[in-house]
Amino acid sequence: MESWQGYAFELICLTHLPQIRKSLGISGISTSASSWRYVPGKNEPGRKAQIDLLIARGDHIINLCEMKFSVGPFVIKKSYAEDVRERKQLFKQVEKSSDGLDITFVTTFGVADGVNKDVVAVVDEDLHG
Repeated sequence: MESWQGYAFELICLTHLPQIRKSLGISGISTSASSWRYVPGKNEPGRKAQIDLLIARGDHIINLCEMKFSVGPFVIKKSYAEDVRERKQLFKQVEKSSDGLDITFVTTFGVADGVNKDVVAVVDEDLHG
């Protein structure tokens, strides 16, 4: 896959936040959206981390969104599932968040069935609607 395709898909997602909110069933809840990046200082725990999109909701749930472009259903490998779980824990630790955290994938063709699919809630509906 060309890296520009991933960046273009992320831009499309960011310009279609209302459709993503609708697909998540949260269009009636107040939200704010941002990205998140962590770079530890010398004496801080963890490694660098980034979350493509955070949707902080008025019901005290935060969707930690991964935006994934692929030419077919996205396969979540074991190592990637572990990485996503680690970022979730790091976010909770660094931000001292007491909100519920849902890992959410926004994909072009959904997430492939497999043993690691349970790591995420999936938004794979058509973003044009």
